[in-house]
Amino acid sequence: MNKERSDSVNELREKMVSIGTDTDRKTGGCNIMTKLDALRKSARECAKWRGHELSRFSPAEVQSTGRQQSFTSCLECGAMAVVDTQPLPNGIDISGRAVAVGCKKRKT
Repeated sequence: MNKERSDSVNELREKMVSIGTDTDRKTGGCNIMTKLDALRKSARECAKWRGHELSRFSPAEVQSTGRQQSFTSCLECGAMAVVDTQPLPNGIDISGRAVAVGCKKRKT
């Protein structure tokens, strides 16, 4: 690869990092949390605060529009949590009983 092309690739990586694109999986660049990862982390923190212990999130369901959704449930009471990278109009990106109400089976 010539120097000019190498410089432009590095500039592109820097731009991708600055706008929050996950370059780690695609190009071996910086390790950046994707929007889906950030939503999952927030959902897990909210649910934990309400006394839930969530299982692993399902693999993301990717639609042709780029919208990603992932689901999980509480290991104790079964309450669901859903994350959506592109919620519908009047929708929310993190939803479900696990992030809205306390765990029925555990004392918080």
